[in-house]
Amino acid sequence: TDLPATVQLAEDVTIGTYVFSVKVKDWDSEYEWPNTGDTIEYTILQSDNMFSIDSNGIITTTGEFDYEQADLYNVTVGIRDSTSRDWQVEILLVEVTDVNEPIEFDNLPATVEKDAQFLRPGTFIYDVNAKTDTRTNSTDPSSKINVKYMIVGSDPADGAFTISETTGRVTVKKSLVNTQVRNYRLAIVAAERDGTYTTGVEYLDIVINHVNQPPYFK
Repeated sequence: TDLPATVQLAEDVTIGTYVFSVKVKDWDSEYEWPNTGDTIEYTILQSDNMFSIDSNGIITTTGEFDYEQADLYNVTVGIRDSTSRDWQVEILLVEVTDVNEPIEFDNLPATVEKDAQFLRPGTFIYDVNAKTDTRTNSTDPSSKINVKYMIVGSDPADGAFTISETTGRVTVKKSLVNTQVRNYRLAIVAAERDGTYTTGVEYLDIVINHVNQPPYFK
C-alpha cells in the first residue's frame, strides 16, 4: 500500500470530507495464472470513530474536529484479499490544523436590575463572558484566553461603570446611591490582545430601582 502516510486536515472540515485514498497492490491477483480474481477488503481498526473507509479504499471523516481537544489521530487501516484471514495493517497519521475563530459573547446582550441604595463604588453588576474556539474566559485559570474587555460607550455617558479588562467583570465606578438615572446602556466589546479578532458591539442594560426609604430620626 501507499501507507504509512501523513495528511493534514483543518479542524473546521465537515463530515464526509475526503481524507486519503488507500492504494493496494495484490501480487497474487496480478501475476497468478489463472487469475484468482481476489477482491480487496478495507477496514479501519482504530480511529476514535472519526473516519471511515469505503470499498474502494477512500477514507472520509465521520466526526467533527476540535484542534484544542485533539490535534493528531492515528488511523489504523487494515486490508486483506478474499483468500486471507488476517488483516495487513498500516497507519495513517492525520494532523488536525488550527483555525482561528471569531470571538463571541456568551451572555450579551443582557439586562440586569439593581437597587440604587446599594450602588457604591466597587459593587458587582455583571460578569461578561466571551469565548473563542471551545475555550471560555471563565474564573478557572486553565480555561482563560487572551481576551481584553472594554466599555466603548455609555448612555448616559457619565463614567458610572467600569469593566475589568481581563475578567469582564462590570462594577460601579462612582456612587449611584443618590442618582436620579433609571436606565444605563453600556456598549461592550472584547478583543484578542494581539488585535487579531474583535467582537461586534453588544449591550448591557442596567435598570436602577429607586427604593422609597422610610423617614428616620437624625
